[in-house]
Amino acid sequence: MKLIAVQTRGVVVKLHIQQVSTCPFSARSEVHSLQSGASLSLPLHTAGPVEVLFDPGGSAQSRRVLLSRAGLPGPRYKQRVSVQNSSLTLRSLTPADQGNYTVRDLQGNTISTVTVTVDAHRDTVTLQPGASLSVPLFTGEPVEVLFDPAGGGNWTSVCSVQNSTARCVPQYRDRVSVQDGSLTLHSLTPADQGNYTVRDLQGNTISTVIFTVGGPAPPGRTRLLSILIPVLTVLSALGVLAGLYYGKTRRENQAGDRPAMFSALRDGDDGETGDQEAQQKPATAQQTTGSHRRETFVFFEAPLETGC
Repeated sequence: MKLIAVQTRGVVVKLHIQQVSTCPFSARSEVHSLQSGASLSLPLHTAGPVEVLFDPGGSAQSRRVLLSRAGLPGPRYKQRVSVQNSSLTLRSLTPADQGNYTVRDLQGNTISTVTVTVDAHRDTVTLQPGASLSVPLFTGEPVEVLFDPAGGGNWTSVCSVQNSTARCVPQYRDRVSVQDGSLTLHSLTPADQGNYTVRDLQGNTISTVIFTVGGPAPPGRTRLLSILIPVLTVLSALGVLAGLYYGKTRRENQAGDRPAMFSALRDGDDGETGDQEAQQKPATAQQTTGSHRRETFVFFEAPLETGC
């Protein structure tokens, strides 16, 4: 802006001249890739009033008002949009939110354009039978929850959810609850393992949870093992000690039997020797071996001596 002073006939006239750039306005452009359930932050780049439009299909006819010129969220975004510090935040994204977001000033000039892609949320969960499985919905819009037991695309319906109310097929009717944006399947069994997928009414996959049976042992089984292991260890140690004691006792008994056996053998030899000596002299032979004493009496006939 320039200030020019012109004096005419003693009157000073001040002219304010504002310079306007003839260069075209350069809009900012960004690309974001997010997952279901995430939040998108759109910088407004100005403190003045703006409007934010969403174009999911690439044509002006499909545009939706995310934020009006009055600074109010569009009818479909009242619960998900907030504006703070010159930034707009869109919460709980789903694949239905992917597309182009345009920020414009009140003169219709494009300030920025953000292109967003939203991928389905995936999770793998391992639980014990009897536990509960939580499947996030990520949206308050109507959705359908499907089940594929083998992961081969053979989908069957579990429930349709709208306004936090689930309408389920008979086998799930008494086992399902919806709370805090999630569907919970209670009292799991091995037949429940497989893929659970949440889809919107346009067929977009919002989230997939892969459930398998397994995981840590239940508390009761863990407590039983904690008791049995020390008991089995003590019993094994006692068995080893008993075996050592039995072996030592048996060796001692065998060592005590050997002298008696050898004494018996020596007694037999001494008996034969005593018989031979008894044939030479008529007497009573007495023999003592160790603590065993043996007496041998030998009788024999001798020729009578006559006087002739």
